[in-house]
Amino acid sequence: MAQILSWLLLIAPWFLLIFIDKRKFSKFLSVAFFTALLDTILFQMAHIWNWWTITVNVNRNLGHLLVKF
Repeated sequence: MAQILSWLLLIAPWFLLIFIDKRKFSKFLSVAFFTALLDTILFQMAHIWNWWTITVNVNRNLGHLLVKF
């Protein structure tokens, strides 16, 4: 049940984009791109400078999906 709720919370907001006015959508799209760019830079820095390490896999069933560097 918790996994279904998690998927709904991830996917359901995307359907709300259908009802948003095009002006409002284009207004906030630039902010979304800028945020995505900043997040990409941040995670690249974290990967290069080893800001964190993952020692325990939270879900053992999905362990085969993890990418190892």
